[in-house]
Amino acid sequence: MTRPIFRSLCWFGAVAIASITGLRGTGSENVSSHERFDSSSVGEALENCRLVSLIRVHFASANADLSPGEETSLRHLVERYSRTNRSVIELRGYTDGAGSVEGNLALSTKRAQTIARFLIDNGIPPKRIQLLGLGEIDGSAPNAEHRRVDVRIFMQPTDEP
Repeated sequence: MTRPIFRSLCWFGAVAIASITGLRGTGSENVSSHERFDSSSVGEALENCRLVSLIRVHFASANADLSPGEETSLRHLVERYSRTNRSVIELRGYTDGAGSVEGNLALSTKRAQTIARFLIDNGIPPKRIQLLGLGEIDGSAPNAEHRRVDVRIFMQPTDEP
């Protein structure tokens, strides 16, 4: 397997999440990709990034549309982090236990893509956004707290001493 080259990419567990390659149209084409790597290569890269903020964006059941209130929260995020090139925004989509495993995985990815589109449309460069749909949090019954995307903001270190 050929490994892509990532400059200062933050690693999360044994999964490296590639930057978005392009969001064109309204479908899910060319929105995200990820590759699995062995865990032996993650140790040093993890030291390069620091989690600085976590925002939870909630969704209605079986839905990937942003509410006006959630859009307002995301606009504040854009205002704060669009001015720095050191931030990396990771979007982790989740669902509750209602529905099939395959359907929940697709919905969690679609929710993360919805937020990625919003961020890009409002000035965050696609190369700074990473997304991953993780499906249901656990096998629990429907729970509004589980229908969300965790927006995790990481900062890369400066080159200054």
